[in-house]
Amino acid sequence: ISIGYIPWDEGVASTFLWKEILEQRGFDVETKQFDAGPLYTSLAGGTVDFETDSWLPVTHAEYWKKYGKDLEDLGSWYGPTSLELAVPSYMKDIKSMEDLKGQADK
Repeated sequence: ISIGYIPWDEGVASTFLWKEILEQRGFDVETKQFDAGPLYTSLAGGTVDFETDSWLPVTHAEYWKKYGKDLEDLGSWYGPTSLELAVPSYMKDIKSMEDLKGQADK
């Protein structure tokens, strides 16, 4: 079994968790690190069997649009998330990227 992964913390953790589980059940498991584009290409081409950490429906939307017909989505293992600017609650006057200028000392 070949598991592909993007080297993001949750992708590394979930990949090697599944590697351990599958090896305990007698499977020979190979892991391969990729950038997102080559990972989707490898999945669609069959040289990688699965991966555990797609960022759908937004971040990897273009890859899914291109390769989705050759892939199977087995669902998510945690709820919806987003990529966004986040600041501590004590930063009352920060509402945009522009507001961050000159605030490094805080």
